[in-house]
Amino acid sequence: MAAREKLVQIGPSTIDAILPLLRQQDYYVRFAAADTLRRLNYIPASPEELAYYIIGLREYDTGLYIENFNKLVAANSAAVDPLILVLKDSNWMKGSDIDTIEVLVAIGKPAVPKLIQALNDPVSRESAGIALVLIDDAKGRQAVINLMNQQGVSLSYYAKNYKQIIKNYDPYDTTSLDLLWLGLALDEYGTKEMAEYYVNSGSTLYEFGEKWAKAHGYRITFKGL
Repeated sequence: MAAREKLVQIGPSTIDAILPLLRQQDYYVRFAAADTLRRLNYIPASPEELAYYIIGLREYDTGLYIENFNKLVAANSAAVDPLILVLKDSNWMKGSDIDTIEVLVAIGKPAVPKLIQALNDPVSRESAGIALVLIDDAKGRQAVINLMNQQGVSLSYYAKNYKQIIKNYDPYDTTSLDLLWLGLALDEYGTKEMAEYYVNSGSTLYEFGEKWAKAHGYRITFKGL
């Protein structure tokens, strides 16, 4: 904290030294850098700089910061690397990846190549896979299917036991791929009851349930479990 105050006191001449910290993988480093830049009245000079800055502040969820969300989507491919950086961050204090996934899905196909690469990282693997399934790009989906086959996953098992798997899901287990396989199981074996359960489970499962319902002509009301 004292170091940040010192930088603010020195003034805008410190901005160039702070900017590289926005590209660090640790949540705390990125946030401290972005918050210091805000206090220095920093103005990003490019879509990429803007993306790193907004993502560093962690202010892009659609509920509170729809304008920033839209700016990231408008930045298109320039926002993909900083968003992938968030997925690869194992610090649980960063919060849920759902907001990051939503931006990547809104960006769509330009995000697919980097998301496929992110499947190789055990920390980002599940969120990257979820984004690829929701984007519904053929290459991205095949990459997820390849991963599923490599791990010997049975989607029928997930479809049959989805309620228990959801009940036991640990959001702090960064190596779990249960949400990803649940999403694919809904695509493969989905029913209206299953989609309703997903929607009312919230978070990422809500996105899967909504996608399935829309594709099958259903409208599901969120009630909560």
